Amino acid sequence: MGEQWFARPAQEVLRSLGTNAERGLDYGEAGRRLAVHGPNVLENTPPVRPWLAFLNQFRDFMVLVLLAATATSLFLGEVADGLTILVIVLLNACLGFLQEARAERSLEALRLMAAPEARVVREGRPGRFPARDLVPGDIV
Repeated sequence: MGEQWFARPAQEVLRSLGTNAERGLDYGEAGRRLAVHGPNVLENTPPVRPWLAFLNQFRDFMVLVLLAATATSLFLGEVADGLTILVIVLLNACLGFLQEARAERSLEALRLMAAPEARVVREGRPGRFPARDLVPGDIV
């Protein structure tokens, strides 16, 4: 995650970011920082196919151990034990898949709710700017 800016004194943060609490950044510096850091947006990752997301649930070490236990139980003729373990593993995979799908939907909702504009001080004057144009050092 990087540095914990919230835990540092305000003057130290201002100094580190090369900005001024009253004047903010000038437009030229804000433009340079935007070119260096890019827009202030959440990264848009391509969606994972549902079947692949489901299969990813079986990549966990403990799930693999349980699948091995299932195979061993079935090989030894303990069908009830093997099927019980398999049902538990499948339930676990289904729950994990559903939870990941909900998390993806929540992230998409956050993306849609993101503030389109922010009040920023630049060159000593407050103004409204697209949130995507905010840069490190802006006084919001």
